[in-house]
Amino acid sequence: HIRIAACQVPDDRAIGYLPDSSGLLDDFLRLTDAAYRPLTNRALVTADLDAYHVILVGSGAFRDFSNFTRMKDRFEAYLRQGGSLVIFAQPEDWPTGVLPVSFVPTVETVNAEEITNRIPQARLLTRPYNISQRSLLLSFYRKQEVLPAVIGPTEKVFVTPSGATLLSVSRLGEGQIIFCSLPVLEMAARLNIEAIHLLANILNY
Repeated sequence: HIRIAACQVPDDRAIGYLPDSSGLLDDFLRLTDAAYRPLTNRALVTADLDAYHVILVGSGAFRDFSNFTRMKDRFEAYLRQGGSLVIFAQPEDWPTGVLPVSFVPTVETVNAEEITNRIPQARLLTRPYNISQRSLLLSFYRKQEVLPAVIGPTEKVFVTPSGATLLSVSRLGEGQIIFCSLPVLEMAARLNIEAIHLLANILNY
């Protein structure tokens, strides 16, 4: 299948990332014009994080980085100075206390009708691409398992029936933590245009 989708990310936008186990994050970043670099375990505690506009944490990535549990203070300093930390869906053995906000992953089974949009005009859904929620959630025509999280404090965009977060922004200083547990990388691999646009919005935030 071939589809054409815009995914505009400035080529001067520096992205650091911890790869997910599936390799889908690497695949997606290759579609952008952004400058991206995988972070090493040593870089987590020695690199200048301020060199990155965005740092992405792939699903389950923490399992491959022993230094990840030591990152709370560095993440907080990075965020307060304007950095953007993006957390994708995480399993329930996520280490506690690694973020400067409360973050507890959970598991739920939902369909599209059970996903509530609390902020329809949220920046994540409107800039630079206007996201069609109906098209974005087409793959949720039947119930499927998701990995939302209970986060606080945060601005919830998409939530499950229990109130857990599927998409949210937690602001800290000049920066923010963006959490997205919708399976957007898998959806983008299946050429869901809205998922590709949502990923671009996240990277451009």
